[in-house]
Amino acid sequence: MAIDLPQEIIDLRREVLSMGGLVEQQLQRALRALSDFDANLAESVRAEDDQVNEIEVNIEAHCLRILALGRPVAGDLRFVLAVQRITNDLERVGDLAKGISKRVKYLSANGTEVELPDILGEMGKRCLAMLADAVGSLADEKPEVLDKMHREDRFVDGMETEIFWWVQRTAPISSETTTTAVDILSIARLLERIADHCVNIAEDVNFYVSGNIVRHGFNTGAQPD
Repeated sequence: MAIDLPQEIIDLRREVLSMGGLVEQQLQRALRALSDFDANLAESVRAEDDQVNEIEVNIEAHCLRILALGRPVAGDLRFVLAVQRITNDLERVGDLAKGISKRVKYLSANGTEVELPDILGEMGKRCLAMLADAVGSLADEKPEVLDKMHREDRFVDGMETEIFWWVQRTAPISSETTTTAVDILSIARLLERIADHCVNIAEDVNFYVSGNIVRHGFNTGAQPD
């Protein structure tokens, strides 16, 4: 059965960008729940995860349909392969946002005498900006965002280290602060992983647009169409 490949590619692009927007919203809400200690908002983030998972499955099925019936080549083929990887990373970001909301519920339920470190909020803002840039790079077909992603990822790694040392100072104060500090460290680690997935998305956009395979510090160079 023949398919209209150009139209299928347009539809697939729309689907993955819609998924990216939903995951951005999910992370934004998780971070707002964190800053406000809002357990109800945190629960709504967890409820959105099923929708993200369903979209991922639908996009995967769409990719397989295009590969089987459209037999894409060159840029179209790279796009479909990139989308398969990008949707996996987006789904993981959604899971990590859900993990943040879970920790927010713990913090809200247990109460806290510890004020959240300012750097945790800054870390969250950087990760949200990275996600927006990564999704935007797919929409605009701008592989050059990858260099920025690598720089931001190093900043986020440094912030996680600073939060680790903050926890080392804060945790011994009391049993209550220990519990809170551990939750905060867990959130920092979740954010660090989100940054890694944003880098992955930017690498896949680079592959789609330029043909370069950039992973683990290796670069194959542009592939001919």
